Amino acid sequence: DWSHTYLLHAFTPDRWQHKVPGFEHITPRYVLERRSNFARAVYPVAKVLFEQGLINVDDSHTGL
Repeated sequence: DWSHTYLLHAFTPDRWQHKVPGFEHITPRYVLERRSNFARAVYPVAKVLFEQGLINVDDSHTGL
């Protein structure tokens, strides 16, 4: 059940045609660095995924 990761995948600048200058994708590194309100909001979930080895700080936005 990956439903707890919905927030990580549901929001992208492309989806709503709202581009953020200098920003292209949400990555594990972006979230784990907690430098934005979005990253701070989803950090608790990302931290658990990171601790369980389900994501790596160097993973791309595609999960590879």
